Amino acid sequence: MNQLQPDRVFGGEINPQHLDYFSLPVYEHFNGKPFHIFKIVQQWDIPRILTDCKSSVIRSRQSFDPSLPERQRERVVAVLLQSDDAFCFIESSWLLCYASTPEIARKKALQLMKRYAQPVKKEKPRFHVLSLRSDTLEIQAVEVAKPFNSSWAKKNCNCTMEPMRRNLNAI
Repeated sequence: MNQLQPDRVFGGEINPQHLDYFSLPVYEHFNGKPFHIFKIVQQWDIPRILTDCKSSVIRSRQSFDPSLPERQRERVVAVLLQSDDAFCFIESSWLLCYASTPEIARKKALQLMKRYAQPVKKEKPRFHVLSLRSDTLEIQAVEVAKPFNSSWAKKNCNCTMEPMRRNLNAI
């Protein structure tokens, strides 16, 4: 097998830590030929991918964690799929799709996203309280239980922004 050119190794998503046995089929397939990568950062339903794409799975990486509850101890944490001229490497929070053209890589990645991406949980609104002491900075996130309603404040508060606006204009 030919070695990868240094400019290809360090130029993008491919770097020496990615060159392992798990990804080897990708580099063998594209050996010396151009290839393109499309990346999606998202949570993935890997067990469902394994079930639905059994014939396309060419690598899988499993994990065993005895500290987890019994049903969650053993799980698949990564898969490598091959479909025609495209390879998709999927871990829990991202997907890399390798193909001979950017269009093929994008199309294959988006197809997988439609079927196997887990819904993004909407974060609750929050603000941060900063406490600065002489030697430390503490940051505390505070979730907002109920969003601020400015129309309610205008009706129910005896305050106005006009004095503050005049002071700011004077500056």
